[in-house]
Amino acid sequence: AFALARQRGLDADLVLAGPPDGAEGDVTQLAHVLGVAGDVHLVGPLYGEEKIAALAGCAMFVHRPNYEGFGMTVIEAMASSRPVVTTNACGVARELAQGMLDVSEDTDTAFAEAILHRHSADLADTEAMTTRGRIWVQQNLSWDAVAREARALYR
Repeated sequence: AFALARQRGLDADLVLAGPPDGAEGDVTQLAHVLGVAGDVHLVGPLYGEEKIAALAGCAMFVHRPNYEGFGMTVIEAMASSRPVVTTNACGVARELAQGMLDVSEDTDTAFAEAILHRHSADLADTEAMTTRGRIWVQQNLSWDAVAREARALYR
């Protein structure tokens, strides 16, 4: 999907962050075959301030899981006011109202189009989307919100 988006005019790099899972060689080889090796960066796991800085510095958070029961990284990106592109395989994407993140079909073509759409979207539209997402996270997943929910369950 990233290579397709690059072919269609995306001017951005792809940074893959996370603990090694054994697929690094396959990813590197595929990036070479698709001609995007210079634009794909495997940075390994990021924690604490380094992770916060990476989220704050990214133009967009793209997340294409095979299966994701909840989607903590998506929530972290939303809390950081980053635009998110994901699929319905992400649990939180199935639960949120439209307009808080971009949800794509899980095909290379559709995901590439979703990336391109968000990358070229009107800045005001993207800012409104990220604000709605951040507010939703604050209202529903902050410690105060979770405590209120737990108290309500026990009443």
